[in-house]
Amino acid sequence: LCSTRQLYRMRHGHRRVRELATATERTDNPADLLLNVYDISPHLNRTIACVSCSQSRWGIYHSGIQVFEQEFSFGGHAGNTTGLQASAPQDVCGARFKCSLVLGRTGLDPVELRSLVAELAMQWPGNSYHPLRRNCNHFAEAFSLRLGGAAPPRWVNEFSRSQTVRLLLPAFTRLASLLKLQP
Repeated sequence: LCSTRQLYRMRHGHRRVRELATATERTDNPADLLLNVYDISPHLNRTIACVSCSQSRWGIYHSGIQVFEQEFSFGGHAGNTTGLQASAPQDVCGARFKCSLVLGRTGLDPVELRSLVAELAMQWPGNSYHPLRRNCNHFAEAFSLRLGGAAPPRWVNEFSRSQTVRLLLPAFTRLASLLKLQP
């Protein structure tokens, strides 16, 4: 388990990252591409960090790309309609905002952006969502690159690349389906 000193460092390190990201990396140019990152499992992420005594940013995150005062993200559902969503920036229900990172600046104007979103909407149906192979972070990376920005930092989607998660997720999924079949 972590010592009090290690916990203090982790807590203050996370706070420092959040303050720096929101205070110094935000810009007022609407063409800037911001990656908004949200912690969707804060208790699990903190537990993993504590048990491993790690200050890494490994965790389960949701992300979206903010450009021209809208945030675009991808989510799954059973239908074959688009999984893309446009919302007000930093307005994600059920997740805690972690930070914003500048990924670059788009050369598109708002009309061209709408056209690109319409094109991507067809390529990202909700029923194609998969937590490891095609999630919101994969979309954020693809969208940023199409807009002329950089790829997000690796830690944002590290969960889907984790070999441990890749090995355990199918077993948990199978177990959950078996438990649902029990009377």
